[in-house]
Amino acid sequence: MAEIQRLISAKDMAEALHQSGAVRVGKTKEEFPMTNGGKTGVKWDVEQVEQYPDSHQLTVLKAYEDTLYALMIRHRPRIDRLVGVPNGMNRCTSLLAKRMNIGQILLDKAEVQAGNTQIRGDYTAGHVYDIELAEDVLTTGKSVFESAAALVGHGHRIAGGIALITRNERAVETLTDKLKEPVHAIYTSVELAQELLINGAISEEQLSWIEDDFKKPIPTY
Repeated sequence: MAEIQRLISAKDMAEALHQSGAVRVGKTKEEFPMTNGGKTGVKWDVEQVEQYPDSHQLTVLKAYEDTLYALMIRHRPRIDRLVGVPNGMNRCTSLLAKRMNIGQILLDKAEVQAGNTQIRGDYTAGHVYDIELAEDVLTTGKSVFESAAALVGHGHRIAGGIALITRNERAVETLTDKLKEPVHAIYTSVELAQELLINGAISEEQLSWIEDDFKKPIPTY
């Protein structure tokens, strides 16, 4: 599998996420609902970073865009379309698609979940595209898998996927096995949390919540 070359350290990424308001820390271990039906005490709210970018948030977005660009140039030369998993990294995929002079396909989250996905964006009916999937945070990988299945159902090929953060130690491996293509995460939630602990942004107890989430078994999907 191709190596991911980080363009900023875990320390600097943790600081940028914290300063941008993307790290939401609860008072209890189950304060925030997650899309997979579970609950967590620390939410990595990268989605709002894309919606309201300031200087710290632009650091996060630029690091993700540049890392994905380097990966694709070196290891994914056949990619001709980028797809942001619904509600994840669409701003980055749009900018990167323009940078690489390739198209961006858009998916609707509700349609993907309902199994009646319509393809939108830079898309020609009947043409088969080689697609890279972009995600902000991996928990189980189910959202990425559902998006991939929807695209394959329309006759396209998945070349791989990349997430900014993985919240589970098995998510990348599980998703790689299911897609039969390489999936990467640039950072783990635990290493970012360890940096947040050092700078006083979270407590030892809150770090333990993140460590517990990281080791949770992944439900079958």
